[in-house]
Amino acid sequence: LSQGGSVYYGELVDGDGKKVLYRIEIDATTGKETRVPIDISENIIHEINTNEKVVEKIKEKTKVVVNNETNVPTGEVINGYVVYKATAEINVNHSDGYDSELAINTYVLTKPMKYVIDEATNKGSWVENKADKFGRLLKASVLDKTGQVLFTTVTDVTTHGDNKFRFAFGVGNSYYPLVNGDYEVVFEYLGATKQQ
Repeated sequence: LSQGGSVYYGELVDGDGKKVLYRIEIDATTGKETRVPIDISENIIHEINTNEKVVEKIKEKTKVVVNNETNVPTGEVINGYVVYKATAEINVNHSDGYDSELAINTYVLTKPMKYVIDEATNKGSWVENKADKFGRLLKASVLDKTGQVLFTTVTDVTTHGDNKFRFAFGVGNSYYPLVNGDYEVVFEYLGATKQQ
């Protein structure tokens, strides 16, 4: 806008339906008006790089909250499969007072989610991604009720149905016993459906 023109928003070509920011340049010789698009991407990148308030606002708007109800995509895709992160409550309950796996017939239930924006309200929300399901476990951390990490390795992962799995505590053929009680597991897994 170094030539002092006004900024407009609309179609460069009448009727094409593509609205952009533009300015009007007038040819000094012919007087013909030409709509010239304005590329603001450089200014946006400059603001992101230099304005901490903008960076904090972006972080606030894009943070992802993981909880028992929401298995959220991490933004990573491995060989075409979406990575999800979630938490779950697990229970160890064995007659010996400890065990190296979940209580009998106990499974971690997964529910892959996706973020969808309602076009009518322009508001977004998490909904179940029924096009995907649990594929395979990538990693898991088991925490006690105070949030202390007890270990970050699991073994003998088995699935039951589309979105359930269970595991033993340990690595390879070595198992870690846990006293009976409730624990939290924070885990990441691959979806089973390859993305296009």
